[in-house]
Amino acid sequence: MAVGKEANEARSLDWKDLRAYRFSFWLVVASNTVYFFTLIMTKLLMAPGAVPSQVNQWLAMALTILMVGSVFHARSSLSLFRKGELQASRRQLRFGAIVGTLILIGGFVEWASSRLAPGSSYGQSYYALSGLMYLELFVGAAALWSTSLRPRFEKFRTDNHWGLEMPVLFWQYLTLAWVVVYVVLYIV
Repeated sequence: MAVGKEANEARSLDWKDLRAYRFSFWLVVASNTVYFFTLIMTKLLMAPGAVPSQVNQWLAMALTILMVGSVFHARSSLSLFRKGELQASRRQLRFGAIVGTLILIGGFVEWASSRLAPGSSYGQSYYALSGLMYLELFVGAAALWSTSLRPRFEKFRTDNHWGLEMPVLFWQYLTLAWVVVYVVLYIV
């Protein structure tokens, strides 16, 4: 009988365990959505109208395209894993993590080059919403990195790969949130 780490890795999650894990995951996502919803409503109430010229819309559009593209790599990582192609799955997950890191660097460049006054109505909403988004992206990219660099990546099994599925689902949520935040900050 296996004990310790071996027992945990050998144990297959049954449908009740997975259901509980997924429920708790979506509960965390729902609680994160509350913060985004509050900041979006605040922006729409306090700073409606045109987007100031100090905001770099081209960089934001490029980052959005990168973000949407990265979700396809994360999803393909999951489907490749389910087909048994572990190394290809790991590469795709790592590519998603690299793109996430590039997006964070792009966000730093966006903030550094912005001449937007933080005290203005738009500036407050801009820095609060994008700051929350970049914080969430940091967590998501870290989850992708830690999963792709996990030494025992091969220990995931088709019936027990929640440790791989969760970062991918979280990245999908972040991509959806990013698109909504992009529309609110740069278009509406």
